[in-house]
Amino acid sequence: MNAPEIHTIACPVSDEGQTYAGLHTDVGRRIGGAVCDAALAGGPEWVAEKAGGMLRSKRR
Repeated sequence: MNAPEIHTIACPVSDEGQTYAGLHTDVGRRIGGAVCDAALAGGPEWVAEKAGGMLRSKRR
């Protein structure tokens, strides 16, 4: 098994703070983009692992 890639989200210190990070703000768009990128990068691997036998329900 390969080691997973590490993704980092940084929050730099600055004098220009944001009081709100909604869907339609620049900071919200950036956070949402980072989450989307991470899900797209890791999703196929997760599905492949589950399809390898772990996806079956334990209930009979």
